[in-house]
Amino acid sequence: MLQDFAPLAGSVPDIVEYDGALYIYHTGLEHYASVNACLQVTESGSVAISGESGGFVDTSLILVDGALTMFYLPGIIGMDPAGCQDYPCVKEIHSARSVNGSASSFAQIPGSRASANLTGGVFSDPDIVSRSNGSYLLYVSSGQSVLGYSSTDIDGSFTGGVTISNGAGGVPSAIEAPDGAIWLYVTTTVGGVEVIRRALLADDLTPASWVDFVTVMNGSALGLGASVSVSSPSIIPWPSSWK
Repeated sequence: MLQDFAPLAGSVPDIVEYDGALYIYHTGLEHYASVNACLQVTESGSVAISGESGGFVDTSLILVDGALTMFYLPGIIGMDPAGCQDYPCVKEIHSARSVNGSASSFAQIPGSRASANLTGGVFSDPDIVSRSNGSYLLYVSSGQSVLGYSSTDIDGSFTGGVTISNGAGGVPSAIEAPDGAIWLYVTTTVGGVEVIRRALLADDLTPASWVDFVTVMNGSALGLGASVSVSSPSIIPWPSSWK
């Protein structure tokens, strides 16, 4: 754990490098905070998405042509937006792009990036990954499993829906390694405590089993004790200009 970093009041965070700082987006009352190389918060505030009537949760961000692009689950006031008030229902993942370089003002991109017809369960926690070959991966949580989608158009429809982690964990975060491999991080429960586990995917949308995952973060690793749960990872390369 970075000892100089003060915890933020929020959950399900996602981190992105932008404009010389690290921007952390989350579901707290203030939706984002920027952190400088000294790990000090230099800016924070709430986020507005024009065109999105239901609010948003579970954000994931990348840079596209120098602009922040956010994937998210539309919010529903008064209920858990990951599931259905009445089944069956259709759940969608939306996206939005920052307006004029703002970190707090976004405009919704029409349509959905991925959707699911639910007869039970949940569809939530999107994670968008930019690949070095110009394509994009989208991982979505389905309870304790992860679904995988791909597209060459960041603003288009993603196809796939392949089950990547079948019961091995949800709330995904992934990254492309320098050799082109995909590392997938998930949250799951081991011995009654939530931990973060990681698997190396054979390729973008190849399923991984429980035995392919190893625990990489738990309460003990943070000095908080083995009984403390840790969850909802976000993984990016450390900025090359930072020491």
